[in-house]
Amino acid sequence: MSMRSLSLILPIHNSVRHLEKNVDYLVELMPQLVDRFQIIIVDDGSTDGTGDVAQQLAVRYPQVVVAYHDRFRGESGAIESGRKDR
Repeated sequence: MSMRSLSLILPIHNSVRHLEKNVDYLVELMPQLVDRFQIIIVDDGSTDGTGDVAQQLAVRYPQVVVAYHDRFRGESGAIESGRKDR
């Protein structure tokens, strides 16, 4: 039986109000779907504290990694960063 794995790229921008709840849900859900997973949060130049929440999530969950943009690059730019960095 082969191991199933998945890397999920999560591009975010000014998502401080929803990020923690959504990542908590994903961390709970993913083991039901795959054997191994990684959630790559790409903070796309947020100005509302989203980066701090993302970093706290990365400390809490070993499956979470964070990449940061110093300015907004858009969804496709964030996805490309998530693909490159891993």
